[in-house]
Amino acid sequence: MTDIRFRKDKLSIDLIGRQRFWIGIVAGVISAISLSLLFNYSREILRSLTGISSDLIILEPNELLFFDYFFCLLASVMGLS
Repeated sequence: MTDIRFRKDKLSIDLIGRQRFWIGIVAGVISAISLSLLFNYSREILRSLTGISSDLIILEPNELLFFDYFFCLLASVMGLS
C-alpha cells in the first residue's frame, strides 16, 4: 500500500525560497484584485442590461456595501488559494 502524506513535516520560507515566496504572494494579491474588479464590473454590466427590458435596478447603499464586501471576500479567497 502506498503511504501518501499531504502534510509537510517542516514548511518554512527558507525551504521554498524567499523569491518564490514573494512571487507567490504578489501573484495572489494581483489575481485577487483582478477578480474583484471583474466581479464588480460584471455586476454593473448585469445591472445596466436589466435597464434595457425594464427599469434600471438602483441598489440601496447598504446593498451596495454588502455586494462589495461579498465580491471582495470571494475574490480574496479565490485569488489567494
